[in-house]
Amino acid sequence: MNHPPPTMNHQPSTIATILLLLVAAPLTAAENWFLPYEPDEHTLFLAHLDREAELAKPHAKGPVTLTLKGGAQLGEGFSGRGLALNGDKQTLMASASKDVFQLRCNQPFTVECWVRPESGDAAGLLSIGTRFYFQITPGKNAGTFGYRAASFPIRYYPVPNVRLPLRRWSHLALTHDADRTVRVYVNGQLAWSLAHSDEGDYEKGGGASFGAHDGWSRFFHGAMDEIRISDCVREFRPLLDRHHYIDREPVALTLDASRLPAAVEKAVVSIRDRQGKAAVERELPRERMAEPLLTAGALPPGEHQVEIAFLDKTGQPLSKVTTPIANSTAALASATERLATLRSVGDSPRAQVVKLYAERIAALLKQRDLGGAEQSLRAAETVAQSVASGEAAYRQALRTRVRDHAPRNDVRIIMSWGAKAADAPQAFPWAKRLGANALVASIHDAEPAGIKLWKDAGYRTVCLGSLPIHDHAYGREHPEAIQQGWWVTKPAKAEGSTVKISVLAPSWDNSMRVSYREPPEQRWRVVDVTTGDPVPAASWSVEKQSHTLTLKDAKPGHGYQVYFTFGAQAMCDPLHEGFAKHAVERLDGLLKPFAGVLDTYWFDDLGFAYPGPVPQGGWDWESYTLAASPENVKRFTAATGIQFDPRWLVMAPRTIELPPDRRYLAWQKWVQDEIRKWMAQAAAVPARHGMTSWLYWGDCHVGIEPFLGSLTAGGIQEIDKPAADAVTARALVDFPGEVYRSLRTDWIFPETCTDPRSPARLKQHWVQARRGLLMKPARGLYWFDFSLIPLVAEASLREDLVETLAEINDEFRLIGEELAGASAWRTPLNVYVLNAWGAQYSWRPWGAATLVHLTDLPATVRFISFVDVEQSGIPPDAHVLLNYGGPGSSWSGGHFWQSEKVVAAIDKFVRDGGGFVGLGWPGYLPGNPPRGLLAELLGARHEGASGFQPATVDASMLADTGQTGQTSSDSASQARATLVRTKASPEKVGNLPPQIPAIADAATVSAAQDAALLYALRRADGSLAPGVTLRQHGKGRAVYLAGASADSAFTRLFQSVLYLAAQKPEWRDLLLVEKPDHVFAYAYPNRQRLVVANGNSEPVTATVKASATALGLKEAGDVALTDMVTNEVLWRGAASSLDRGVNVSLPPACARVLHVRTR
Repeated sequence: MNHPPPTMNHQPSTIATILLLLVAAPLTAAENWFLPYEPDEHTLFLAHLDREAELAKPHAKGPVTLTLKGGAQLGEGFSGRGLALNGDKQTLMASASKDVFQLRCNQPFTVECWVRPESGDAAGLLSIGTRFYFQITPGKNAGTFGYRAASFPIRYYPVPNVRLPLRRWSHLALTHDADRTVRVYVNGQLAWSLAHSDEGDYEKGGGASFGAHDGWSRFFHGAMDEIRISDCVREFRPLLDRHHYIDREPVALTLDASRLPAAVEKAVVSIRDRQGKAAVERELPRERMAEPLLTAGALPPGEHQVEIAFLDKTGQPLSKVTTPIANSTAALASATERLATLRSVGDSPRAQVVKLYAERIAALLKQRDLGGAEQSLRAAETVAQSVASGEAAYRQALRTRVRDHAPRNDVRIIMSWGAKAADAPQAFPWAKRLGANALVASIHDAEPAGIKLWKDAGYRTVCLGSLPIHDHAYGREHPEAIQQGWWVTKPAKAEGSTVKISVLAPSWDNSMRVSYREPPEQRWRVVDVTTGDPVPAASWSVEKQSHTLTLKDAKPGHGYQVYFTFGAQAMCDPLHEGFAKHAVERLDGLLKPFAGVLDTYWFDDLGFAYPGPVPQGGWDWESYTLAASPENVKRFTAATGIQFDPRWLVMAPRTIELPPDRRYLAWQKWVQDEIRKWMAQAAAVPARHGMTSWLYWGDCHVGIEPFLGSLTAGGIQEIDKPAADAVTARALVDFPGEVYRSLRTDWIFPETCTDPRSPARLKQHWVQARRGLLMKPARGLYWFDFSLIPLVAEASLREDLVETLAEINDEFRLIGEELAGASAWRTPLNVYVLNAWGAQYSWRPWGAATLVHLTDLPATVRFISFVDVEQSGIPPDAHVLLNYGGPGSSWSGGHFWQSEKVVAAIDKFVRDGGGFVGLGWPGYLPGNPPRGLLAELLGARHEGASGFQPATVDASMLADTGQTGQTSSDSASQARATLVRTKASPEKVGNLPPQIPAIADAATVSAAQDAALLYALRRADGSLAPGVTLRQHGKGRAVYLAGASADSAFTRLFQSVLYLAAQKPEWRDLLLVEKPDHVFAYAYPNRQRLVVANGNSEPVTATVKASATALGLKEAGDVALTDMVTNEVLWRGAASSLDRGVNVSLPPACARVLHVRTR
C-alpha cells in the first residue's frame, strides 16, 4: 500500500536542526529476544511455563522446583502458555540450592522475561535469592532496582522510562556486568543504566520468586512468560531502530538474518492504526527482512503499532511482537522550537535547572525519545514560568531571609538518610541544601556511631523503627498473638442447592491471611442475606487450600455471605499480654545502645492495622476489626456485657462511610481505652533512655484517636501525619493537646524520582496543605525517603526535586518561625459538623469534597455525633449545625435519624434562633418509602419522601449570569449540574458568585413555597430544580444545598451561607478575600502578622478586607503592612480603612507574611 508523503511546512533550518540531533547509533549483534528462548552454555535458569510438568524440572544448572502459590495458574502466554497472576497473593516460587540463584556483585548476569500487566499499580516482578529485586509501576512508566548486599541491608534505585503498556506483552531485561553496571531494557531499547558501589555479594541465594516482592508483598497482576537468567551480559536492541521517524527516513527492521534460528522462515509486518486497521502489510522472507518497508513520509498521520509475526516453514507463528511507530516530523520540529525558547530564560539560580533540562531534552531528541522529551519540556517550562513570573526571584529572597540564621521557634526541617557510621557524613551536604536541622534514619539500619556524628554536628537525631508492633518471629512462634479480625465475603446468589463462595481476605501490605487458627465451623458465620438467618455449620464446609466455602441445601435465589476470620501475619496484637511484655523488653534492648545520642524514637506503628484494599472494592482505613482476637472479644464482653457479633463489626467496603451500630461504638471505646494503657507502656521505654516518643499517624494507627486525647494519655510527645491536602492538614493542627506536630506532603517513593512531573506535584500538594496548615501552623516538616533523590542519575530531575523541596522548606520555615504556636484569628462563629462519628473522625479526608471549603474559614469548627446530641443536646455555644453527605451514609446520618431526641433537639435549636445548614441528604432516612425528617425545617423534600406542596422553579427566577465561576475544562465536570443565582436576595452576604459549575452528586429535591430560592440547580439537560434554599424556622434559619463543587466559587458560597444561617452576615466581612478565587487570608493579632496565600499558579493581585478587630488594632491608629521577605511596604494608612480593601500582589503559589506595624 503506497501513500504519497504529506506536505510539510517546516523551514529548512528547523529540519536541518532535527537531522543534526537525530543520529542513529551503529547496530551491534544482539539477542533474538523477540523469539522463544533456547538454552545455551550461559543459561542458568529457563522457564518456558508451557506445561505443568515443567514446573517440577525446569531447565537449570542445578536442581530447581517451581511452585504455583496462592492459586496462581498457567494461562495464555507470550509464546504458548505462561504464568497468570491476579495480584492477590499469587506468585511463582522457585526452590533451589544456594548456588543456582546466587548472584555476585562482580559477576556478569542477565535476567529477562515477558510481562503483560493488567494493573498500573506497583508490583514486584522478580526477587532472586530474596536479595536482588526488580519492581515495576506500569501506571507511572517506572521501576525500582534493589539489592541487599553483605555490607548494607538494602539499596533501592528508581528506574525511569520503564514503559509497559497495560494488556500488551513487553520484553523486560536487566543486565549486570562485572563492573556492577546495571542496564534495563524494554523491548530491546535501553531504558536506564547505573553503576553501583561494591558493597559485597547479594546475600541469601537459594530461591527466587516471580510476580511478587520477596514472594510475600507487592503482588503482580498480569501475566509473565519466558523467564531466563544467564551468567553473561546479553545484548539487546529494538526491532525498529527508532519509534519516531521524520519524512525522508526509511523504516526497516534491525534484523540480522544470519543470527536468526533456523526455524524462522519469514516475518509478516503490519502497521496498524489505533482502531487496529492495517495501513501497511508486508511479507518478508528471511533473506529480505532487513529491507526498507517504506519511507516515513508514507506513514499515515498519528501513532501506529507495528505488528511483527515470525513464522516457521509451515506458516505457524513462533511469536508476535508489537512496537510503536510514528511520523514525528512535526512533533520534532515543535519540540526543537520549544527547546530553543528555553535557552533564553536568564541566569538566576532556578534558571540553572532549566538549562539542565534543556541539555536533557536535546539528548532525548537525539535519541528520538519524544515521550521523555515532552515530559522534560513540560517540567522545564514550569520552572521557566516560575522565573518569568517573579516567583523564583521571590523565593530566592525568601531563602536569603531564612537561611541567615539557625531555625527559630523550635522549627524543624527533617531529612532522612542512612545512619551507619560510613554513610552518616554523606547526609551533611544534602541537609545544607535542604536547610534541614534534623536527621532521621531507620534504627534497624543505624549505628550509634553514625547517630553520634549527626548529633555532634548539631543536628537533632531521630530513628524510625517498626518495633514494637512488627515482630515476625514472635508472631510465628505465638500465632495467638498476631492481630486478628473478621471480614465478610461479597453476597453470593444461589443458582441451585449448592453454592461455592471464595473467601478472600483484605490485603493491606499483602500480609493479611484467612485465619484457620480456630476451626471455621466453630467460629465463622454464614448468613442467608435474603432472610437474615444464620446457616448451621452442618450445612457447609471449607476447603482451606483454595479458601473456598461450599454450602449445601441452599435456597435458590437467596444470597449468602460468610463472616470469616483473618490475621495480619506481620503485625502483633499490642493488647496481647504476653506480646506486650516481650515487645517492651525487645524495644528496650533496641534503644539502649543509642542512649545519649538519639533524641527521638519514632514509632512507625503502635496500634492496630487497617484492612486496606478489600474484596468489595476500595480501601478501608479505619475499621477496628483487627483488634477482634478471641481473647479481646471475651474481655470486651466481660467489661461491657455486650455480646459480640461480626455483623456489627464488619462494615464493607469502607467502615468510615457507613453509620455504625451502637455496639460498634462501644467496641471502639473499649479498644481506645486499652490502647492508651499500651501506649503509655511503650512510650516509657524511650523516656528511660532520655528520648522523646514520636508517633506516625498513618498505618497501624487504629485505636489511637488524637481528637479523643490518646496522645497525651499515652505519653506521646511528637506526631506526624501525611497531609497533601488542606483537610488532612487541619486534622494534624486541630486536635487538642501540647504535642509537637510534623507533616509531610508526600512520601518520596522510587517512582517519585523517575517522573519529571514530580516536582510540580510536590509543590501543588504543599500549596494545598498550606491552606489548612495556616489556621494553626505546625513546627515540623519532614521528607522520607529523601536518600533516594541523590540516586537520581538524571541531573535535571534531581536538581528540580532538590530545589522544589528546598523552596517548600524555606516557606514552611518562615511561617513556622513567625507563627508556629499561634492560631489564626477567628470570628465568633461556632460551627458544629454533625455526623455519625463526631470528634474522633474530625477532618477526615473522606469528607474532603465538602470540608475543604471550611479549611480556611475564620471560625471555630468542631465535630459532634448524633449520640452526643442524643445524650447532651446541642452545645450551648453553637451558632450553626452543618450536616452533609450521601443518602444513608455516616456523614448524613442514616439510621441515627430514627432518634426522635436528635430530631427534636435540632428543631428546638433552630426555632430558638440557631442555624442549620444541610448539604445533600440531611435528615434522610432510607426505607420504603424514604423519610425526610428535616423536610419541614429545611423547606426541602427529597424525591420519594412525602411532605409539603412544592414550589415551582422556572427561568424567570434566575438573575443575570454573565459572570461564572472558574469552570473546569474536563468533560466530566461539564456534564454535571450548575448552580445559578436567582433574583432572591434577602440580605447582602459576602461576594456570592452568579454561577457555580461542576456540582457533583446533586440530590433531587422539592422546595417549600415559603422557602427562598437563592440558587437554582441547572442540570446538563437544561432542566431546573432547587439548588440552594433558605427558610426561616421560628427565630432561626435553615439553608439547604443540593450538592457541592470543587470549584473555588463554591467556597465563597458555602462560607457565606454559614454566616447567613447564623444571621451574622456582618462577621463574614471581618476578614475576607474579595477577589480573586484561590487566595486565602489569615490574621494573627498576637503576632502582628497577616498572611495572604496565593493558591494560583500565576501571579495575582488580591483584594483583602481585614478589619481592625481581626488584626487586633485600634480604629484610630495608622498601620503599615510590610512584607517579611522583601521589607517592602505594601500598604500604609489608617487602621479604620483596612476593611475597605487592600490590594496585595502575590507571586504564583507563594504566601506573603506581612508585618502589621502600627504608628
